Amino acid sequence: MNTILRSILSVAMLSVIAGAYADSPDNIEKYFLGYLQGETSPYMSGNIVKSRDVKAVSDQVWKSWVDANKAFDEQKLSPLAALSAETASAWNLPADLEPNAVMNYYWGFKGDSISSAGIPLFIYMHGSGPRQQEWETGLKLAVRFDDSPSAYFIPQIPNEGEYYRWWHKSKQYAWEKVLRQSLASGEIDPDRVYMFGISEGAYGSQRLASFYADYIAGAGPMAGGEPLKNAPAENLRNTAFSLLTGDRDFGFYRDKLTRYTKRALDSLKQVYPEDYEYNIQLIPGRGHSIDYTPTTPWLSKHTRNPYPKHVSWENFEMDGRYRDGFYNLYVNERSNADESARTYYEMDIVGNTVN
Repeated sequence: MNTILRSILSVAMLSVIAGAYADSPDNIEKYFLGYLQGETSPYMSGNIVKSRDVKAVSDQVWKSWVDANKAFDEQKLSPLAALSAETASAWNLPADLEPNAVMNYYWGFKGDSISSAGIPLFIYMHGSGPRQQEWETGLKLAVRFDDSPSAYFIPQIPNEGEYYRWWHKSKQYAWEKVLRQSLASGEIDPDRVYMFGISEGAYGSQRLASFYADYIAGAGPMAGGEPLKNAPAENLRNTAFSLLTGDRDFGFYRDKLTRYTKRALDSLKQVYPEDYEYNIQLIPGRGHSIDYTPTTPWLSKHTRNPYPKHVSWENFEMDGRYRDGFYNLYVNERSNADESARTYYEMDIVGNTVN
């Protein structure tokens, strides 16, 4: 399957889509539209795709997926325009996930034009100060960062509260929606999508990086530090990771948690020297305020590998939700009946042998 298809379709869909080519494009689009509307039954077909037809299959399936997204009745991303305050728009998040939740966002690009191959996408999460001020500050920072040409999705957290986070289910809905819509647009390079953020946005981007590691090329939390039980380092085996924290940032043990993350990735790098690309630094003499400008240029150097030969995956729950797939692994049935438990998977491909 082509890179774009691998980057947005679930593993469950990929497991059945190869048989779809001999069927009409209308039937495939209808299936995809049903999937977007919540139907989960697999696509049933006994057709087999020959190796010489793989590209044609891939192109047709992708077109059907794009067409289904266009036909799906939902709030769409606003047209991609030059990033500024004028690019503000909003989504209503599902009431069953969070009542009265409106996610305002800036959606725009930096640079002279959008190439036919697409441009990188940076998803930025702001800190926990007054949300209007934090959101506007995110736009100011994004315009200044040295990463053009690029696109930015800069959301405002919908509500506020003592235990209100970027990784809750309602925001998971938003992340998956922006990935799906932006990649279907053809304007975003599917192998150069990055999540990053500051302070509360750092906690969010570190958790999300581990949960969605197979979707993104890299993540860059700043002035943060999550407990590793919330963001397993193993999952970053094929995802670039940057974590910059002041060495005097003692609040919520951010300095210590940053050290723990570095120690974990150092250990993994020793076992798997060809994998795990990361840049973790404790900035000397700095507290919660650091220089944010190095992160996106570092992330920009890294692209996603949609076909990794080696995968490590701890399937952890995030706000009560598990992933049902990771890269080309699909979970038919979780082995852990306890909702707080986890299952760890490793996959190695050597030639045509998959272990």
